[in-house]
Amino acid sequence: MLKSTKKLIALGLSAIVAVSGINAPASVQKAAAAAAADAQTYNAYFGIQANESYVFRDAWYSSPYGLGSDAFDDGLYDTEDCKWNKPDDKEPSAWAGHVPADVTDALNIDLSSGEEKTVNISCVGSAENGGLLDWGDLATVHPNAASPAAFNLMFVSTDIPAGAAQVVNCVVKFDGVPMNVHGDDGQGLYVVESKEDSSGASWLEITLLNSWLLDDTTKEPLLKDNEAYTMPEKSIEIELTLKGVASTEPSKEPGTSPSADPGTNPSAAPSIQPTTPATGTTATGVAATGTAATGTAATKKLSVAKKSVIVAAGKSTNVKYTVTKTAAASKAAAVTVKSANKKIATAKKVSGKNQIKISVPKKATKGASTKITLKSGSKTAKVTVKVQNQAKKVKAAKKALTVKKGKKVKATFKVTAANKKKATTDKVTVKFSKKKIAKNVKTTVKKGKVIVTVKGLKKGKSTKMTVKVGKKSAKTTIKVK
Repeated sequence: MLKSTKKLIALGLSAIVAVSGINAPASVQKAAAAAAADAQTYNAYFGIQANESYVFRDAWYSSPYGLGSDAFDDGLYDTEDCKWNKPDDKEPSAWAGHVPADVTDALNIDLSSGEEKTVNISCVGSAENGGLLDWGDLATVHPNAASPAAFNLMFVSTDIPAGAAQVVNCVVKFDGVPMNVHGDDGQGLYVVESKEDSSGASWLEITLLNSWLLDDTTKEPLLKDNEAYTMPEKSIEIELTLKGVASTEPSKEPGTSPSADPGTNPSAAPSIQPTTPATGTTATGVAATGTAATGTAATKKLSVAKKSVIVAAGKSTNVKYTVTKTAAASKAAAVTVKSANKKIATAKKVSGKNQIKISVPKKATKGASTKITLKSGSKTAKVTVKVQNQAKKVKAAKKALTVKKGKKVKATFKVTAANKKKATTDKVTVKFSKKKIAKNVKTTVKKGKVIVTVKGLKKGKSTKMTVKVGKKSAKTTIKVK
């Protein structure tokens, strides 16, 4: 990264400030503002989004996944089963996307003294997952989930009114090791944003990673240096240092946001993604505001209908995409498409349609995968392509297993795929002859096997468990004692 860019985001007294709409319901916004005004104490919440699997925790003000929702309060969530993929499901109970994790937010932060205060925020693996964080590689998300190699987003959303506090520093640790978020002067690399609603009330948000946030001049990621890291397996720790600033203006009561859109897929345009000001970033590091010139091409949102596809060697499939322009522009920027590995899959736009055609060569390795990236202006959307690797044979490692009531046991099924060196891409389903005796709590697909974690429910009984991998299946007996 250029030193000039580092100066912009190595936060001391200067910060990059971008404004975007808040999707919080009015009742949530007013409650947060009232609590902060009465006691001058604030809250800071952990936020994340992994790529590939899109396991996430949204900002506190997000609707419907913000503060007070099960998706927010129970740890992490999986977008594969969220509302935008099930438009006919109207109730939160229909969203089966909980991903176990223990999240600790910083609550009741008192900044009234005006002195620096350091608070701690964390996300650690839960006992349910053996103390490990699940970004999709443990397959509790969905059987064929890809293992994320990075995060799309990592941030701290706060209910601190803009101007009420200064962010002094922010230190991040993955599995106890400091993440590469330090500039030449030792300051943390992060971007401080101001999230504003329709009434003008706004809150501070600290962005640590954002693959969509680009420098207006270089078009390079502002937080590019933060990309050199290994995905954490057990913990993420954030040490945030704040300093209260006396307010010289009366506080504003938050209003409702006209831009709330709970059905937007975060893989293409997350609700916490900042809006880059049209006039770019000033030399002092404070983002300027402005309006795009009439007749320009600028993209507000780019999304794909499918984030992952399985295609047989020698075959092809089409995937629809949606691109929308910004309010001030006359049209959206042109969409380009690129494959990360043409030996696995190629892609091109379909003439006259908002679609791309993905083709897999006949000699492509079965079970291999690559990414197709669509780009329009600064917006991107990705499709993971997996070459079909069908299961040829499935066999239970043991004909019978015993588990205590309330406990868990792992049942292994040996899978012989067309390409034995890769995991099968076939869909895995698990069924029990007697559903009240035992249940499946986790399915893990690996090279040469499928592991089903079963929990015993009713003592002194047994049930037949059938695991189907594509068109092949095998059975084992589960006894509960």
